[in-house]
Amino acid sequence: MKTKDKDRRDRIVAFVHSKEYLTAMKPKEIALMMQVPPEDIDIFHGLVGELVAQGRLSMSKRGRIIPPEEDVVAGTFLATEAGYGFVVLDDKSILGADDLYIPRKMTNGAMHKDRVVAKIAYKSSGKKEGEILRVTQRGYGVIVGEYTQMDGFGVVIPDERKLNEEIIIPKGNGGGAVSGSKVAVRLQNDLNDNAPTEAQVIMVLGQKNSPGVDVLSILTQLEIPTEFEDDVIEQADKMPDTVLAADIEGRRDLRGRNLVTIDGADAKDIDDAISLERLPNGNFLLGVHIADVAHYVKPNTPAYKEALRRGTSVYPADRVVPMLPVKLSNGICSLHPAVDRLTLSCEMIITPRGEVESYEIYEAVIHSKARMTYADVSLIIEGDEEKRREYAELAPMFDDMAQLSAILRKRRTERGAISFTTTECKIVLDETGEPIDIYAYERNRATDIIEDFMLAANETVAEHVFWLEQPFVYRTHDEPDPMKLETVALTIKKLGYKFRGKSPKAIQKLLDQTAEKPETAPLVNRLCLRAMMQARYSPESLGHFGLAAKYYCHFTSPIRRFPDLTVHRILKLGLHGKMAEKAIEQLNEELPDICRHSSVTERRAEEAERETVALKKTQYMAKRLGERFEGVISGVTSFGIFVELPNTIEGMVAFADLEGDTFIFDADFMRYTGERTKKTYNLGDTVAVIVASADVEARKVGFVLDLN
Repeated sequence: MKTKDKDRRDRIVAFVHSKEYLTAMKPKEIALMMQVPPEDIDIFHGLVGELVAQGRLSMSKRGRIIPPEEDVVAGTFLATEAGYGFVVLDDKSILGADDLYIPRKMTNGAMHKDRVVAKIAYKSSGKKEGEILRVTQRGYGVIVGEYTQMDGFGVVIPDERKLNEEIIIPKGNGGGAVSGSKVAVRLQNDLNDNAPTEAQVIMVLGQKNSPGVDVLSILTQLEIPTEFEDDVIEQADKMPDTVLAADIEGRRDLRGRNLVTIDGADAKDIDDAISLERLPNGNFLLGVHIADVAHYVKPNTPAYKEALRRGTSVYPADRVVPMLPVKLSNGICSLHPAVDRLTLSCEMIITPRGEVESYEIYEAVIHSKARMTYADVSLIIEGDEEKRREYAELAPMFDDMAQLSAILRKRRTERGAISFTTTECKIVLDETGEPIDIYAYERNRATDIIEDFMLAANETVAEHVFWLEQPFVYRTHDEPDPMKLETVALTIKKLGYKFRGKSPKAIQKLLDQTAEKPETAPLVNRLCLRAMMQARYSPESLGHFGLAAKYYCHFTSPIRRFPDLTVHRILKLGLHGKMAEKAIEQLNEELPDICRHSSVTERRAEEAERETVALKKTQYMAKRLGERFEGVISGVTSFGIFVELPNTIEGMVAFADLEGDTFIFDADFMRYTGERTKKTYNLGDTVAVIVASADVEARKVGFVLDLN
């Protein structure tokens, strides 16, 4: 939120509550009383509308502004497939940690994710539930679903099952869709119109079962742009394919240095390179060299504006949706081997104890010696003779990298950083986008090296700018919610472990206790992760809880993250002596919105990746109905048992499908026990299951236990 707008809102609210506000007024009358300048009238009306939407003010049926009604709250409505839902309140102090329950008959046309104003009703039992009074903002700008042509009109059934109503497409609004088309629609009704929901088809995505339409539907629903406008492509096309002589002037020349990139085998947008030298005194000279995207993507250009709008590259299961056009992301900005490239480099002298003794940040030109993969570097470190011969010139540097990585990791652990053990999956698709294999993706020594070196650079850059007292984009991570940690402690106790405290060290100690126990380690990791707050971008340095770091930022991925590009822009202003008063003022104005928008687009990208992975997993299992697998019980609830397979696919054995006895759910110990046989199903138990169902649209897999 911009500080200026916040002050204006507070003044408007204060005026409506003041003694001078003798009678309810319309917004234009309030503007007159508050002597709002004519050039600010539109801004004023917008702020009043926001205050009404937030529930800080109310509007009468005659359009007059009044103080908020008693027991009226604002928040976000989250619906269920059954039709009822909950309002997550903006002001958490009203109901504590609780959300406001909204019965199905009290939703009054509100849809999933809508911003709403609701009235709290107090039942004689003391239970609180509510009624939605009005929708202030639609949660979905676009809704994706399947189109069916009717007699004179069309009907769209939304993919999102929590939007549990048909959408009517009036005659002439179908946009050429035919029955079976996947379409994107925009609602046309007024916000609080109780008439049937009507919409306009704005895009026909293709036939429901056409290759790629499944993932495109998810991206479109989340309003993730998949195509670049002509002016963005035109700007990218004008960029050179090689580094120009004029671009090198004034830069440090590192083209003779032993410098490499290390990435996954299928990576195409390579934005970091590393170099390492062992100094005579035993210190390490670590260079982290990041693609100088800011040299090519300047503020207020089409590519910059589009990068800001997208916020981040997105990596759904079957494609890459880049933040920048391919000509930039995979071309002149990407640090390909054996060609000159421009970088913004952070060079650090690190002691054998892992302390950054000194550092320097500068613009450079590099010439990468090799495009290494994680797999190859890991083999070299582990002593593979063939790979060591192939990369004989570089192998000693990789050995030193492994040593420094271990030093940095140990130091980070000692200060209290949390190291979660999570298992990601690799999905192999055929040419039509069908999943043909899914397996767990294993980390190795090389992935640790890159992670440790990037973290070191991110911390160094953040601390550098902090002490300069300049505007900046920090990456912050707040302390966990105490109530969620209490839930972790209670659950862990049932498994026989103790958990006390709320510091990163206390959480890491718990993770260490279970690290060597495959039956409980995934569960404990999952529980602790769920207790964590989401990291976000902020113009203030508030520290990073998970890393136990006082100063942290994202500096190392400007090809795919807008915050990193902004960090580079700020660093370059300082390097070129342009961090003057005007630049500082402009950044202070821009950065709160950039941080907020970047955090939102990051969540959107994560949701897209999560949903498309779940989609492909379900499609994969849909072709394996009746097949037998072994897995580990990853969750026990009153409605069933969740089982995770070695390939990371998770499915549920419903309570009704627990055969062989009458099973009783024990919430205290999170297990089922058979009344007659005393057979138990506990967290971490290995069980055999048969694939019973795979609902692709709901992205849910159903198992039954194999008792043979």
